[in-house]
Amino acid sequence: MSIQFNNGKIEDQYNGLVDMQQELLAFGDTDRVTAIVTYEVTKDVRDRKKGETYPVVRPTHIEPITSPAALRTAQELQVSAYQVRTGETALDLPDLDDDSVPTAAEYDAMDDAAADER
Repeated sequence: MSIQFNNGKIEDQYNGLVDMQQELLAFGDTDRVTAIVTYEVTKDVRDRKKGETYPVVRPTHIEPITSPAALRTAQELQVSAYQVRTGETALDLPDLDDDSVPTAAEYDAMDDAAADER
């Protein structure tokens, strides 16, 4: 089974990534953002050759998690949900104890720097 994602734009009011544009442009190939995403099913698509029908989903609200404590909680929930869904225990997430996860103060400094560039 497959899920297709609609490539539509989320309204800025509901798109927390908008405030991170400058940080996202500076991301490397392995950098990731953990976020809470709400989506809706917009339609069903039928593949006649495969004899499959699958849903098309569209994100309606996305909020990146930036505080270290909330990030730990979100990633613990993600790992738990992954384990329940797949029965597997391994999920490739960054080590939260290392310095690769910015602190709230570092995120604030990035926001200030991005604002200065505008």
